Amino acid sequence: MATVKKYISKNGDISYNIRAYAGYDRYGRQIEKRMTWRPGQGMSEKAIKKELERQIVLFEEKIRQNKVFDTNTTFVHFMFYLISSLYYHTSKYFNNNNA
Repeated sequence: MATVKKYISKNGDISYNIRAYAGYDRYGRQIEKRMTWRPGQGMSEKAIKKELERQIVLFEEKIRQNKVFDTNTTFVHFMFYLISSLYYHTSKYFNNNNA
């Protein structure tokens, strides 16, 4: 479940900080993922609320699919993700074509 905080800047711009957790790391600490969403100009309060709910669902889905990277992702972590994804897709392709 994600939590949302509303921020209003000094010049009146509104943004929403969405925070969700993606399990635990190897040290037992929660892995926190964050996203900032800014509504478009001229959106009504009802439209903002509806789009914010949609953004929350999309963000949580990205977390479940492990497609959210931190800004401090190292090259090693990125390559591990890339190679494991490549291995999954190529093995799936070759297993389906050999049958």
